[in-house]
Amino acid sequence: MKAINSFLEESKVQIIKNADAQGRNKSGKIGDSMEVTQEGDVHTLLGWKWIANAWETGRGKTVNGGDGAVRRGVEKWVADNNITPRDNISTKSMIYLITRKIHEKGTQLHIQGGKSGVISNVINETRLNKLANDLAIEYSSEILRLL
Repeated sequence: MKAINSFLEESKVQIIKNADAQGRNKSGKIGDSMEVTQEGDVHTLLGWKWIANAWETGRGKTVNGGDGAVRRGVEKWVADNNITPRDNISTKSMIYLITRKIHEKGTQLHIQGGKSGVISNVINETRLNKLANDLAIEYSSEILRLL
């Protein structure tokens, strides 16, 4: 269905634009992970498995110990954004402090209520209603063509 594919492609573009505008896609890797696929009649918008946490709700505090992923993510974020520590602490200490705070409280987005709008301002009731109307038109045209 053209309507579904168009909806997903437009959603992907707008979600990435929203993330860029909020500075949530600095490396571009999360946005690059997004793709629209189709297998038969099934259309899907795929992306990195934690995209909603990273862009929409934020990451909550750690509840089951952790496996080092937060520290690795912070190390990468610090490197990608050329962040340098202040107040005479080492980069390693800064990374430790940021990681500890995320483990204890979650990310700033999560702490602030977790509603960035990066995704929810795109996949919303208005756009879903438009999709339903577009599908109705598409199906009606196909039914009339078959008659």
